[in-house]
Amino acid sequence: MNPLFIRRGCAGVRATIASVWILAVAVALVALLPGVEAAHAVLSVERFAGPTRFETAVVISKASYPGQAASVVLATGRNWPDALGGAALAGAVDGPVLLSERETIPATVLAEIARLDPATVYVLGGTGAVADSALTDLVSTVPSATVQRIAGLSRYETATKVASATIAAYGGSWDGHAFVATGRNFADALASGPLCVSAADPIYLLDEGSRTDVILLEMLVAGVERVTILGGTGAIPATTESRMAEALGGTDRVDRVAGADRYETAVRIAEYGEREAGMRWAKPGTASGVTYPDAVTAGPLLGNRGAPLLLTRPNALPDIVASALYSNRGAVSGLSVFGGTGAVSEPAREELQHALLAPPFSHVKAMDHVRYLAGLGPRRAG
Repeated sequence: MNPLFIRRGCAGVRATIASVWILAVAVALVALLPGVEAAHAVLSVERFAGPTRFETAVVISKASYPGQAASVVLATGRNWPDALGGAALAGAVDGPVLLSERETIPATVLAEIARLDPATVYVLGGTGAVADSALTDLVSTVPSATVQRIAGLSRYETATKVASATIAAYGGSWDGHAFVATGRNFADALASGPLCVSAADPIYLLDEGSRTDVILLEMLVAGVERVTILGGTGAIPATTESRMAEALGGTDRVDRVAGADRYETAVRIAEYGEREAGMRWAKPGTASGVTYPDAVTAGPLLGNRGAPLLLTRPNALPDIVASALYSNRGAVSGLSVFGGTGAVSEPAREELQHALLAPPFSHVKAMDHVRYLAGLGPRRAG
């Protein structure tokens, strides 16, 4: 038989097989399209946003407490350290977290506090965070409320006092477990807000300096028996973990939840919450991982819902977050987005929805594949 005929025949067979595959893929895509449309139709995306961070907090507060609230936690909206324990405290005292300027409380925030009519307002941080002049307006707005300032000489001392107030609010129902995060950055503590509420646990901030031993002593006095560290060894060093294990009586009393970066750490915290605190992926929340206000004020709402908080870049959803959403897509019925388009852009919001329909596309992996194919040498026809 003519070799040329054999080659042409083989090529025809390959072309036929390729055509069959193309047809099969096309049929599958056509069959999939109605499902994609249905998924978009049933998936609800709820955005909590106002013109400013202060008003966004008010929007979240109204959604959390359409009626009155027993308490309000008030923190500065201009710097993050004192606010990080706010969600844990808010969960314990049954109230939202609202934000203030240093010298004055914005009118919309005062109006929201008046609407909530709380018995107690907890102010986090000293006068450098929320000045006495702001409290004068607060007392005039809710004269029947008790205003309690919780402040220390440093962010670490303030966080320790906020944790003590959280423990006191839970009383005998607290189980002796606490979370620990670095006080040199906000991301890991931010992602823990809903978890602290769902687990009914406080959070402490640590650094690498001499204050660590003082804070460990305060934790023991408060009754802490077990801790979960949030963040990798770049945030809380292994030496500090060893000191905590020694103080608490063994390595079995200390565990760690961490990822390669803040976004993966938030995913691991969400997984921990599902495993250890009964949290669910029914309606996860998302907020910016590069600023703190929206995530801080979202903590009590999500915690009371038993929903995790995932962090995102403002303009693009990290692959690890998309993968987590896709893995849990069967449980997700909706999404909550906290902050305006400057915090979580419309493209990032759309990527949240798309992540539930298909695995994330990694440009890095795609280029690695292209380079691999290029390394095979020149292609020949057929």
